[in-house]
Amino acid sequence: MNTKHFPKDSMTENRTNVTDSTQKVSIVLFDEKRHRDAYKDLNVQWISDLFTVEESDEKVLNHPEKITENGGYIFMAEYEGKPVGTCSLVKTADPKYDFEVAKFAVDNTIRGKGIGKMLMDACIEKAHEKDGKRIFLETNHLLKAAIHLYERFGFIRIPLKHAGHERTDILMEKTIA
Repeated sequence: MNTKHFPKDSMTENRTNVTDSTQKVSIVLFDEKRHRDAYKDLNVQWISDLFTVEESDEKVLNHPEKITENGGYIFMAEYEGKPVGTCSLVKTADPKYDFEVAKFAVDNTIRGKGIGKMLMDACIEKAHEKDGKRIFLETNHLLKAAIHLYERFGFIRIPLKHAGHERTDILMEKTIA
């Protein structure tokens, strides 16, 4: 049976744990020394499976500190101490949105164990904690499992006016209660 333990003050304690007889996964805040390479590798892995890694991807993946320096957060999923997933909550300059959920990846050898759900939980919890009202994400119709996860979290499709990546053909948003 899976159990979750959310810290009362996630600013002082940054772990979310799920344990059962087969896995132990922790969601932790990005640490430059421990996670920099994994952050890039996990994202390049999923992007290059179906798409082309774009210049805009490279800018973010080579400089993840830009996300945290600008009021955003990067969450890392660790399985037995090894980074196996990541998701970023990027502070936006768009007055319509407070944050963008971006660079969401789970190692393809460990997918299907609820790690994506844990990462999304962490992003939404942090957005709520920071008084975020609306968040958005960009995706592609080929990413059916990801879209299903987003819809389970209450994201809805909205018209796509412009996108940050050539691969983007779906825009989704969520109002945070």
